[in-house]
Amino acid sequence: MNDRSTRAKKRAELLRQMIRIRRFSERSLELGGTVRLGEEALAAGTLHAVGAEDSVVSLSAEPAHGLARGVPMDAMLTGAQIADVAHRFYGGRTAPGAGLPFASGLALSTTLQRRPLVTVCLFADGGVRDGEFHETLSLAAHWRLPMLFCCENDLSAPEGGRPDTELAMHAASYGMPAWAVDGMDVLAVADAAERGVEAIRSGAGPHFLELYTYRFRGLAEVARWREFDPIPLLVNTMCAQDEIGLEEAVALESEVDTEIRALGRG
Repeated sequence: MNDRSTRAKKRAELLRQMIRIRRFSERSLELGGTVRLGEEALAAGTLHAVGAEDSVVSLSAEPAHGLARGVPMDAMLTGAQIADVAHRFYGGRTAPGAGLPFASGLALSTTLQRRPLVTVCLFADGGVRDGEFHETLSLAAHWRLPMLFCCENDLSAPEGGRPDTELAMHAASYGMPAWAVDGMDVLAVADAAERGVEAIRSGAGPHFLELYTYRFRGLAEVARWREFDPIPLLVNTMCAQDEIGLEEAVALESEVDTEIRALGRG
């Protein structure tokens, strides 16, 4: 398989993951659930870079993260706090920074076992206000723990509008590589996560990604933010580079829709 076909295959899988997350989220909304439409690129792109033996801790949008990790849809539909040990996925909605020490414990465990594994921790930007955030980053940097911190900077939150690099600078102040990424661009997210995971696995210590994203919530926001919708953005990129046709994209959506219609039956 040449580089072009390998790239196209990777992008097709990212597209499939984002469509699955979007359709699942829409189904969950119909059932009264709380989900985050518009943040599919963050989940799909970040977890695409993670190996099967690595650990993933989700402290915010765990349904999307769980699906990207491979947790079965039926399990995610329950709305329960998901912990799937078989997939090394640990989800649960707590105070934004409260689960960070747990993630550092997983990373410390693999370090003591001398296993070249990475612990990924996804959390909301509100977590930077918690003492656990600063304690965990300080510990991770001091012990060079194999951790990839992924901070979701939700620009739709009331406290949005921060200076572009403020959150990443918090992490950089502890001496770890940290940078901001467009969280609506799944290719940018996947590239950043791959770079971080590769460096961590080689012994470079913890890395921090600040992922700018936006949650679709109200009709008034659609006109402005839908143009940044990560799914059509990727489809347009792939079509422009002859990696997928519109008919193939529609067929992929139909395939996912069939999966969603069967959800919860039997």
